[in-house]
Amino acid sequence: MTTNWKQAARRAVCAAALGAGTLGAHAMQPATAAPAKSGTPSVVDPKADEVLARSVEAMWGDLAETRDIESANMKGTITIESAGIEGTVQMWIDVDDEAMKSVFTIPGLDTQQQGVYEGTAWSDSVMAGPRVIEGDEAAQLMRETKFFSDIDFGKTYSTREHQGTEEINGESCDKIRLVYAEDGSEVTNWYSPKGLLVQQTQTAVSQMGEFSIKTSFDDYRQVGVAMMPFRTVIEAIGPPMVLQFDKITINEPIEEDNLKPTPGVLKLMG
Repeated sequence: MTTNWKQAARRAVCAAALGAGTLGAHAMQPATAAPAKSGTPSVVDPKADEVLARSVEAMWGDLAETRDIESANMKGTITIESAGIEGTVQMWIDVDDEAMKSVFTIPGLDTQQQGVYEGTAWSDSVMAGPRVIEGDEAAQLMRETKFFSDIDFGKTYSTREHQGTEEINGESCDKIRLVYAEDGSEVTNWYSPKGLLVQQTQTAVSQMGEFSIKTSFDDYRQVGVAMMPFRTVIEAIGPPMVLQFDKITINEPIEEDNLKPTPGVLKLMG
């Protein structure tokens, strides 16, 4: 999921895509974007800001002004077709409390849960066990809880650089390089002429080391006044993984247990 709709739900998302990307690679370990090289000068490109503003209008609608979102709930399936693997994914986001939880389950392989609860980032899986996440990895995951960061792109990204256009799915898409002001990590996004996010690339780091993640977004549907991608394809290590959401809702009440960490993580948190 993204988080930040683009990071938490897409995108995702999204990246959500960070934890899901390594799941698709059968690693089942969270990943974090690799920091940019120190000393890289900031770039603020008016053409990039124009594209980002168009994207905010296209994807958020009136919510960009009202910000009338308290929660989001996403439910769907995971498919790694070439490996014959199918599973499920569910995500909950509490916007006001900046809390989130995602559960990825592939029967016979593993179940990974990760999230942010009361300011602590965490993960747990059958294979790796419970863990309190710290450092850059925690900062990345916590960023997914900042739901409106893409609306505030001027504050979120210290560098916003237009790098031309490339054809994706038969459309000429604007390519934008972004550097997060918070930690210097980089991401490159491609936006359709309508302003919809269609592709993202970044370098991620995890316990496996650095690797590239490419995420594609399509099957956009109206959810309230917002446009949200119901299909995400993640290409990292190993074969592509498809996340297909069949349900995305906003402002639906979230039970506290759906946000809490696992008992093993709560024990580590003390």
